[in-house]
Amino acid sequence: MNNEKERGMNHRIFCLIALVTGILLAGAGPSGAAAFNKDSDVPVLVSFKVTPTTFKINRINLLKITFQFRDDGINLKDGYICWGVKYEKAGGSSGSSRFQASLRPESGPRLPPSGPLIKYFAYPFQLSFFSRASGSFSFYSSFLAEDCDQIRFSDIRMYDKRGNQSNFWPDVVLAREAGPAGEKQGYKVGQKAYDFTLFDKNNRKLTLSNYRGKVVLIDFSTMWCPVCIDEGHHLEQLYQAYKKRGFIVISAISEDDDKELPTLADLKLWASRNQMTFPVIADPNYYVNRIYYGSTQVVRIPYNVIIDRLGRIALKVVGYDSARHIKIENKIKSLL
Repeated sequence: MNNEKERGMNHRIFCLIALVTGILLAGAGPSGAAAFNKDSDVPVLVSFKVTPTTFKINRINLLKITFQFRDDGINLKDGYICWGVKYEKAGGSSGSSRFQASLRPESGPRLPPSGPLIKYFAYPFQLSFFSRASGSFSFYSSFLAEDCDQIRFSDIRMYDKRGNQSNFWPDVVLAREAGPAGEKQGYKVGQKAYDFTLFDKNNRKLTLSNYRGKVVLIDFSTMWCPVCIDEGHHLEQLYQAYKKRGFIVISAISEDDDKELPTLADLKLWASRNQMTFPVIADPNYYVNRIYYGSTQVVRIPYNVIIDRLGRIALKVVGYDSARHIKIENKIKSLL
């Protein structure tokens, strides 16, 4: 059982869109941090890389964060890596984003407080992978870029489980892609839906805009939700009835049966036990769910968003019952 759990955790990080399983922390910069210990067994941050190095404005971007470490003392497990994020405009003024990153509000490493212009994230080293002297590790993070021209990762460093701090890595700056921003995307009915890229049960990237020309129903659910299970069966019936006319369902799962981040195995289980033949993707920590609902805190499940052939939001339905099912089907038929 422990080995299975371990493999699940590895899948959760390596194979999923392992969000910034991070924790949003109102932190400060190096001023309040522990002094860098020059003993040979303290951690060393060998590299820190973010790809791609550009982002698109007014859409949900997917970043891959890769770092290399060395720790002769082998004390990194139960430590963490942390960094600050600043949204900046041309000329040096501050930008903003309501949805900082795909995060989970929970307790975590404590950093000194700072002002409102920088938010801190931490990735905890919980896997046995970090019980080694060196290695390279990658994970993914989603974020919505709204009012900014560049995004700066700063104060990048690690801490081992004893609290020893590594060296600081130089700032990493992401630039806004050149060219016009295009039509503004949003979460309200009538607006062009925020584009996003998430990972499906086969560890493949699924991008919403690739379904332009189809009527799309995004079903935001969790595996532990009884109503979501009942709804899933009905959505499969709708998919089979209308798929030849250009209808697609996408099931976005945020938590497994134990209210943990879903693994690839969880996504496959969700699809098989509910006999779903449409795409199933992971939406860690309800990140896209919250953006489409328009709240940084509130989440709703089940939550259905119907998008027309032009990529505009046509209907949003919270909850599920027979009356809502009829409403959803009528809207689908009217758009096909």
